[in-house]
Amino acid sequence: DFLKIIISLIPFGIVCFLILCQPDIGMLMLLIAIYITQIFLSNIKFKTLFCCGLSTIALAFLCYFTLPHVRSRINNYVASLQNEEKMNYQVFTSIKGYNNAGIMGQGFLEGKVKAVIPDCHTDFIFPVITEEFGFIFSAFIIILSYPFSMFFCNSTNFSFKPIFACVYTCGIASRIYCFTKLI
Repeated sequence: DFLKIIISLIPFGIVCFLILCQPDIGMLMLLIAIYITQIFLSNIKFKTLFCCGLSTIALAFLCYFTLPHVRSRINNYVASLQNEEKMNYQVFTSIKGYNNAGIMGQGFLEGKVKAVIPDCHTDFIFPVITEEFGFIFSAFIIILSYPFSMFFCNSTNFSFKPIFACVYTCGIASRIYCFTKLI
């Protein structure tokens, strides 16, 4: 098991190093989560998986204490949870979009948030959808996304015979359907 992890860590480590040089810590953590998922699916011993998880937690703490921009973002996020006035503009505006939504929404193309929030078509698309179509539609999207994710993972997972194809497909599925929702 240890040799398999070492062999897989070489290209993974190179990619992680390049991402860390950017520095894009969010993408790095996403990549590590996918890697650990793939290790779990390839029948690696639990002890080895546990060590990978502890290494990830240690890396998160290391990034927090050594990279000032990571510390600043995390501190700003925690401060915004405690005090609404310290919230950054995008988050504050997106919360206003949720508050304006109501049960049925403002109507298609009637929302106000998309005119004032930057990147409303990518990073903050969900507040725009919620404001225009309402809480019921947004809850419907969230509720349906998880069963669809699990169905996709299960249907693709067991249809492949080689373990590599199974692990590869589940890695992609976990990226698209699970970890992206967490971010």
